[in-house]
Amino acid sequence: NTTISGGTSQTRYKASFTYTGQDGVISNSGYDRYQGSISLHQALHKNLKMRLNLTYFEDDKYGQTASRSLDSTTGYQTYLMYRTWAFRPVTLKNYRPNADLDETDDEYNDMYDGNTLNPIISNSNEDKHERRKSLVGNVRFDWTIIKGLKFQTQAGIKRLSTETENFYNSLTYNGRPKSGNSFGVNADYAMSQLNEWINENTLTYNNRSGYHVYDALIGFTMEGKTQKSYGYKTIQIPNEDMGITVMDDG
Repeated sequence: NTTISGGTSQTRYKASFTYTGQDGVISNSGYDRYQGSISLHQALHKNLKMRLNLTYFEDDKYGQTASRSLDSTTGYQTYLMYRTWAFRPVTLKNYRPNADLDETDDEYNDMYDGNTLNPIISNSNEDKHERRKSLVGNVRFDWTIIKGLKFQTQAGIKRLSTETENFYNSLTYNGRPKSGNSFGVNADYAMSQLNEWINENTLTYNNRSGYHVYDALIGFTMEGKTQKSYGYKTIQIPNEDMGITVMDDG
């Protein structure tokens, strides 16, 4: 976390940068976040002042979500913790109480439950990311035209984009060869984007003459919003060793 601030009688500024990195409790999962912000107050003239604020962040949440089902058709059986607790030893033909959960020998992969796959191996081979980028900014100008008459205009923007990508090779629950899985090795990508903007303008007049006080206010506001999203999925990807970079080959 780094912060810089300072200024003069005409200028005040503050800038900061923050990084957060955390490994998840579940293997092959975690969270990274980068955030920066800047604030500037500037006297452009004795009657004109500006204020600017900008905030930007990027984050990446990767790995398996324990509270999310992998397959709606089998329900609770596909939750990560259920699959972990149920895998050894009750679903195996041969019982070895001292064996490691991440063993990959044929004896321990020859299971009679067709909906079960070694959860440690499956989880370590999944490539799952959810990335977000956000930019929020606003700027304001205050102009004292004459004594008692002031004009203020301010504008703001907000932009948020979210990308999700998932890749399942043949060692994962969603990508392994099995009856009922016509997708084989597969991958999917989705993107959504939200853009908002607003502009507010006000003209105020305040004056006093003797026992009389005059107040007047006029203004108008404009705003807009756009949103779009798209995504695609590919199946039967032949070169799984290349990961999601070759999803176009599916």
